[in-house]
Amino acid sequence: MKLEIIRNSVPSSNVKSIGYDTPFKLLDIEFKNGGLYRYMEVPSETYIKLMGAASLGSFIAHHIKGKFDCSFYANAEDETETKFIPKNEEITN
Repeated sequence: MKLEIIRNSVPSSNVKSIGYDTPFKLLDIEFKNGGLYRYMEVPSETYIKLMGAASLGSFIAHHIKGKFDCSFYANAEDETETKFIPKNEEITN
């Protein structure tokens, strides 16, 4: 079963859209290059702070990347998982 997380467009030079699923604590971050990262076990407080951040890219780099397990999807449209990335592993994007 494919989980549908609604993503909303955001004002950012690199990030296209962001979505959050409260029951499953999943955070989707879609980049303008077409890639999608789905972060797991993200507290709702982190999502709220992200959406209120002055710089989305800076917040993602300092408070999300490497802090949560995530799945990477090369194509956000079909969401075929390309790679699982455990927390603390370097993400290059």
